[in-house]
Amino acid sequence: YESKLVYFDWFRYKFLEFMSKFGNKNAQDRIKIELELFKTGRGSTCDSNEAIKNDKNLNFFIREAYDIKKLLEQNVEEIESLLNGLDGGYILPGLGGDLLRDGRGVLPTGRNIHSLDPYRIPSPGAWERGQIAAEKILSQTFKSSGKYPETIAVTLWGLDSIKTRGESVAIILALICARPIRESTGRIVKYDLCPTEDLVRPRIDVLGSMSGIFRDSFANVLDLLDDVFRDASF
Repeated sequence: YESKLVYFDWFRYKFLEFMSKFGNKNAQDRIKIELELFKTGRGSTCDSNEAIKNDKNLNFFIREAYDIKKLLEQNVEEIESLLNGLDGGYILPGLGGDLLRDGRGVLPTGRNIHSLDPYRIPSPGAWERGQIAAEKILSQTFKSSGKYPETIAVTLWGLDSIKTRGESVAIILALICARPIRESTGRIVKYDLCPTEDLVRPRIDVLGSMSGIFRDSFANVLDLLDDVFRDASF
C-alpha cells in the first residue's frame, strides 16, 4: 500500500509499528486505524506534512516522529561542518549519543559533540532501563534457584557509561534498592536508600569493579556510590 501514501505516512506507520513492539498501547490502537485506512485506499488521516505539523489532535508520538524526521533531514550539515572546521571556522556544539537511547536531543548531527554531564548520571532513561535490567536478572535467578542471589558483580565501564548515560550505575542502585535524588536543575545530589519497610525483596550485595576511564571521568559518581554503600552497611 506504500504507493498510495506520501513518504511521511509510511514513516509514521513504521514509527508506530516500532513503538507497538515495545507495548505502547496508544501506538497499538493507532496502528490498527492507520492500517485500515491504508488498506481501503483512503490514505492517512492527514494528507500533507503541513497538516501533520499543524493538527493539534495528533498524539505525542506522531509529533515526535515528525520532529525526528525533520532533524534527520539536516544530516547534510555534517559535510558543511567538516569543511567549516577544516577552514578554521566555528562548529556549533551538540550532545553526542544514541538516538534510540537518548532521544532527539542528539540531533541534528554535524556538531562538535560533547558526551554528558557526570552529575546527571544515571539519566532518567538510563534509570528506567537499569531497573528493568536488574529485575530481570533477579527474576531469572529466582526462577532457576528459588532464591535471590547474595552477590552480583557489576563492571562500570567508562565508554559504556557515556553511551548509555549510566545504565550500569542504575543497575547497581536498583540491586541495592536505592534511587537517585535530583535537585531542581536535574543534577543528582545523592543516591538514597529506599526505606527497609518498603522493600519487597532483600538488598543485593554488589561487587563493583571499574575501568580507569570510569574512575577518571566519574569521580563524583564514585563518591555518591561510596556514600550509599556505607549507608547500606549499617
